[in-house]
Order: sequence, then C-alpha cells, then structure tokens
Amino acid sequence: MSDQAVTISRPSLQAWCRENAHFLTAAGLMLISALLLYVGIVAMGWRFYKEPVPWPRGVQVDKDCRLRSLPEEFTDRQGNKRFVIVKEDRDQDGRPDGEIVFVSDSLDLLKMATLTDKKRLPRRCSNWYFARIYEDVRGSPSRRRWRLDGYYYTGMLDQVPHVPERCTVAGGATLISSEDVTFNVPEVTGPWGKVVFRRALYSVYNQDDQRYTRRAEYYTFSVNGKPVSSWISVRWRLKLPWVKYAYFAKIQFAPLQEVGNIDETDRAAEEFVRCFLPKALETLPTPEDVERLGGAAKTAS
Repeated sequence: MSDQAVTISRPSLQAWCRENAHFLTAAGLMLISALLLYVGIVAMGWRFYKEPVPWPRGVQVDKDCRLRSLPEEFTDRQGNKRFVIVKEDRDQDGRPDGEIVFVSDSLDLLKMATLTDKKRLPRRCSNWYFARIYEDVRGSPSRRRWRLDGYYYTGMLDQVPHVPERCTVAGGATLISSEDVTFNVPEVTGPWGKVVFRRALYSVYNQDDQRYTRRAEYYTFSVNGKPVSSWISVRWRLKLPWVKYAYFAKIQFAPLQEVGNIDETDRAAEEFVRCFLPKALETLPTPEDVERLGGAAKTAS
C-alpha cells in the first residue's frame, strides 16, 4: 500500500462569512444594541452599583463598625426616664450585659468591618451595627426587657438575607406567623409617625423548662430615609438603576420574655418604639440628605 498525501481543503474567510451571514448579522445587531444600551445608561446617569451615603453628624462608629452614639437611656414624651441599658456585668468583662459586641465570625456573616469598611470609615460612610438590651424602669413586676438591634449598609447591593423569618427557622425555631403591625409614633413627623413593622411570631424549645415557648421579633427598614417593612421591597428599591446613592438600615427589636397575649405584647412594643425610634432615626441620613448627595438624581421611592 503506497503512502498518499491527504489534502484537507479549508474554506476561505470570505466563504465562511458567506455561509454564516445570518449568524454574523445577529451577533452584530446584539453588539450594537449592547453598545447603545451602555451609552444610554451613561447618558441618563443610571448605574447598577451604588455610592455610599455618609452617616449624619454626631454619629460615632468604632473601628469594628459598632455604633457608639445611641443613648443608653430613652425617655417618654414627657421626658421621664423609661428604658435604660442593662447595667449588670455578670460575666465580669468590664462591659454591661446590655452592650452586645459581635465577634469576628458574626461580623463576617453580617458583612461588617470588611476591608471596604476600613477604607470608608475615615469618610464616615462605612457599614455599622449596634445590639443592646434595654430594661423598662417603671418598676413593673416584670421589668420587661427588650433587645434592640440596628444594621446600616451603604454603597452595596446586599440581598437583605438576614430577617427573622429565615434566621429563626435556620436556628431551629418554628415560624407561627409573619404579618405587618402599624405603630403610632407621634414623637416623630413624616412617614415615620405611623410606621409599619413586620412581626414574626415563632415557637422555640426551651431546654431549661423543657417546653415550647412563643417569641416575637419586630423589624422594619429605612431605605434612603423612608420606612419599608418588606425585605423584598428593599431589595427591589436598591436595584433601581437611576438611584446613585443608596443605603438601607434594618431596625429590629424583640421582647426577651415569653409572648402570651399578642395584643398586649404589641401594645408594649409600641411603647418601646415611641421611646427609641426618635433617637434611632437621628443616626440615619434623611431623604433630604440623600437628595443633596445626588443633586438632581432621584432617590429610592
């Protein structure tokens, strides 16, 4: 058998283009459309990343992104002392039990004290958190205690994953209900004067008593200074392409006692909200603050 050279003919570039004319036309149109879309987005000032919003003057945040300027005492409308941070120091660490400091693992989970935060901290536009336990000092038999948390995120498209309906269930609790509760807060004006909190009611097994108890968590969000109770709505508003500057903050609180009558718990919760909310809002930029940053740009609304 004699060896024969095998010749493979390859089509020329011109011939290949003729054979794939439809494909090349479609690809060209897609490229032109993408370029026009990009040019249009730039021309309209749209963006899919967000610029950070600085905290208001007077807000103090430490190097670990913990808010330090929230008052340790809240008064009622008449100026009477009503709720005070728990001062006990049972573990003798030099810090009151009512001041909760997150360890590095928790900070990582919450996306706090990141490298980006460390860079933004001197410009007063990092993320921050606080977590405290306050006690009603009216001298009632129960001396009801509340845990109060706040989380501030800015300059990011966080997916708002940390809500009680997810976290408590992930921790082994059974969700009973999740619904909106409206609180009247005449101590503040505007949309926060009648604010909607989401209430998650759940059941958790108590190892000490070896029985199930009912607990409740209340939370709402501030998106560029406006109240929003739905985390899905928060996610949607943060993605609006014409919003240049954006932040969201979650305000969450919970009674540390077992929940009996839910209506009674809601009434006590409203009293707590009326005392802490005016001070909590002072730590957050207002819609006007965000509007000034963006100039003529629209805010999330």
